[in-house]
Amino acid sequence: MFDADRLRAVRESGLLESPNVGEGLAGAVRLAAAALGAQGGFVVVVDPETPRVLCAVGPDDVASALGSRLLEPLAREQPLTVPLAATHSQVREASPVRQGRVGSLVATPVRGPLGHVIAGLCLWRAEPYPWSPVELALLDDARAEVGERLRGWMLVHDRAEQRGGDSPHRADLVRELERREDWFDVVLDSLPAGVLVARAPSGEAVRANREMLRLLDVLDLASVDVERPAWSASGARIEPERHPLSRALAGETVRGELLCSKADIEAEDGIWWRVNAAPLHTGSGEVAGAVLTIEDITETRGMQAALYRSQEHLLHAQKMEAVGRLAGGMAHDFNNLLTAIMGFGELLLEGMTPDDPAWGDAEEIVRSAARGRDLTDQLLSFSRRRSTDPAVIDLNEVVASSRRLVERLMEEKVTFETELGPTEGRVRIDRTELEQIVVNLALNARDAVPGPGGTVRVRTGPVNLARTLDAEPEAIPPGRWETLIVSDDGSGMDAALRLRIFEPFFTTKPAGQGTGLGLSTVYGIVKRVGGFVRVDSKVGEGTTFTVYLPPADGAVTAVETEGEGPARGSERVLLVEDQDQIRSLLARQLRRSGFEVIEAANGYEALNLWQSEPDAFDIVVSDVIMPVMDGPTMVSKARATRPDLPVVFISGYPGAADPAERDTPLPDAPLLRKPFAAAELVATIRSTLDESGG
Repeated sequence: MFDADRLRAVRESGLLESPNVGEGLAGAVRLAAAALGAQGGFVVVVDPETPRVLCAVGPDDVASALGSRLLEPLAREQPLTVPLAATHSQVREASPVRQGRVGSLVATPVRGPLGHVIAGLCLWRAEPYPWSPVELALLDDARAEVGERLRGWMLVHDRAEQRGGDSPHRADLVRELERREDWFDVVLDSLPAGVLVARAPSGEAVRANREMLRLLDVLDLASVDVERPAWSASGARIEPERHPLSRALAGETVRGELLCSKADIEAEDGIWWRVNAAPLHTGSGEVAGAVLTIEDITETRGMQAALYRSQEHLLHAQKMEAVGRLAGGMAHDFNNLLTAIMGFGELLLEGMTPDDPAWGDAEEIVRSAARGRDLTDQLLSFSRRRSTDPAVIDLNEVVASSRRLVERLMEEKVTFETELGPTEGRVRIDRTELEQIVVNLALNARDAVPGPGGTVRVRTGPVNLARTLDAEPEAIPPGRWETLIVSDDGSGMDAALRLRIFEPFFTTKPAGQGTGLGLSTVYGIVKRVGGFVRVDSKVGEGTTFTVYLPPADGAVTAVETEGEGPARGSERVLLVEDQDQIRSLLARQLRRSGFEVIEAANGYEALNLWQSEPDAFDIVVSDVIMPVMDGPTMVSKARATRPDLPVVFISGYPGAADPAERDTPLPDAPLLRKPFAAAELVATIRSTLDESGG
């Protein structure tokens, strides 16, 4: 509640009619308004009998119209934070609000000597505004200053009454307040923001709190140089006449301008400030000086940047997952098409000799189909829609075996160097995918070298991180890692380009010279096996990609070697494939390799053939997904009467081997993914028959 008895005695004394109070408080209100970027403010006595505005900064009619509407909540000791005055029941009917001159306000109760509410401090802005916690803390400090001035004024009155004297004259009251100069330092030194007051027109600093001295890295007021070189958020140098303090001394109000202590705004040691500045006016409206506030937001910006990077990583992951879903939906039909293209191309080659005029054309058909298969694999690598065969792999051995292929791709303009770690780096990953990482990173490095004389280096080796490594695009956690490092001395990348390099289909190469999937594929593979990719690059200084892979235990999986010649057979094969074109092609390929082939268009038709002669077939080669009855269901029924039946599954669907993708589990059998060469199919059938003793 408010101190009614105390205010009644003061009112009867006539002190409320004296200009002493308003003039004594005006400076505090003006400083508070400048610090919060407000257009005006006022102090109102919380007295239902004679409410009075003690002082006002800004139009008097705003203070009188708002002051009467704030008495009730202030008397109840309720602070008000109103970001949108036009909708607030307490003030929306006030004429300055309806006229659009007041858009937002904050008000806080002020206590008297006995701890009761005796007045209220209000600051307002012309536009709607979300008052921040920092600004509300500044308001609280200003309220304390106003309360101290009022209490000092009322105590002076008490001492005058006790002495039997008259109320203090204006000169006595001003001297009483001026003697207490330490209020500025005591109050402002407690603020988390730097505050400085400068004299006009020279800009000489006359007051600065402790935080301002720290921010400017000086020991005393005499060393302050507020207009030292600074840079805007865009990295452009701010000229002295455009500095926020200079603009405030010229009468302009500056709110929330960002400054940086480094021309290179990406520099890690750059310090970021949020700056507000406002002119200080005399009673006649002249600019007497300016108040400048600086808030160090370097840490806040760092957290915002980290949050932004996290959001970018999430969006990137969602994009890659969307591409993977799209590719997964298309892969089945696309892979069947590629199987036909590759297979019929191989049949053409079988009937030709290298000196045939069409030999090169047929070869290009097969090569193009193989490139289409690689493109599908890259698309499917963005999600778990590609069947993989992870094993313990020696990282050094894969780099060494890939060297010959990479050297052929390097062209004469680039020197290719490798530096393998002292011990084998064991990692658990699909060998084909690891080779894909090496080749894609090496080709990307080659393309970054602008002219002859460049070098691409591939290195391997273990590393132990004692603490989290802050890196792009994401931090690397501590621990032991096997690393693959691919670097070049090419053109390098700026920050904007580094943010996008792992986006699917993003490329800086001319049309027709890149798909934009190479680095996206690398990123998808590495993340899937629990690893990380670090990018270090500067324009004109080259780029280094470091792949961190978790080390694996166990023996290295032996690499299969090619046989002495193409596999053949004479066994009877039940071939089940719903695509007529593919079934006809596979049947021709198998017959050319000596097998006897019986064809079926779906699992139901195949099961009828099987049941009529269950011992007439040596092996079943079946597609996985088919109408009427799928391959796994058909095989399960056939194996009910012959459990040792050899089976080879074929499929163009990327999730065929994933139990989560199927209602019927895939029986135990090798799976050959479309598209495949005829030699792969024959070799798989041959090895399956040999293992079964057939």
